[in-house]
Amino acid sequence: MKKLSTLLILICIGTLGFGQIIFQSNLSSWASGDPTDWMGSSTNFASARVVEKTGAATYGTSTASLINANTTHNRFTTQPLTVVPGETYLIQMWVAAQNSGELRTNYYDATNAVYGTYNSYIDVAAVSAGNLVLISQTVTIPLNSTSAEFILSIRNTDPTTAPAPFEIGILLDSVAISVACPDPSTLTVTNLTSTTADLG
Repeated sequence: MKKLSTLLILICIGTLGFGQIIFQSNLSSWASGDPTDWMGSSTNFASARVVEKTGAATYGTSTASLINANTTHNRFTTQPLTVVPGETYLIQMWVAAQNSGELRTNYYDATNAVYGTYNSYIDVAAVSAGNLVLISQTVTIPLNSTSAEFILSIRNTDPTTAPAPFEIGILLDSVAISVACPDPSTLTVTNLTSTTADLG
């Protein structure tokens, strides 16, 4: 039983980054000034503060500069996605900020028209020092929800770089949302009938 438990934990750890992906965006498809796979109904970023930048992309051809120099957050959301009730999703983002800018995640439950609980803010400037870095957070969908918009909540971007010609806030290069692997400490094995020989 101990061997099988260890095997299951190792499999889970080994596949942590390979959960079922439900959304991928490299912010390279834009129409009428907006990224086409974003700007869901719960977005309250003005289009003028979501700016396409083509010089700093690592993945694809563009990044989105999300500008909100206020202390009050703005939401930048995906289009509605089909989700599994009760599932936990991993949101991975390649981001950068030069002097200031905070980001956190959440979801909008489109099935029931309610917001979830926000994660804590990440100080993107502190963790990135102006260079693209990978950050991640998880959200858990309610048991009665089958559709959701995933939210990037932004505040306190650098006011000195917000105006034209700079138009730089938090740079978002790419995003992937996938089913999160369960915490290995929660894995259990029940009704074990195989012998050590059966397990090899």
